[in-house]
Amino acid sequence: MHGLFNSVYSNEIEVTIRASCVNSLVNGDVGLKEILLSVPSGLSHEVITLKGPTDSDSVAYGNGYDICGER
Repeated sequence: MHGLFNSVYSNEIEVTIRASCVNSLVNGDVGLKEILLSVPSGLSHEVITLKGPTDSDSVAYGNGYDICGER
């Protein structure tokens, strides 16, 4: 397969790959609050899911939660 150009002229570029989530900041939104939880009679446990705070890299590069995962 042949391309459109016989040669390509360009400058070198430097690429830095970093583990951004290591330095990501947890935001102060949706902080933990006091939760009263009781387990219904006859059950040994109850499961609740709390949506955690966003982090700075997920806000900058995603939807607020999807880049660095759960906090």
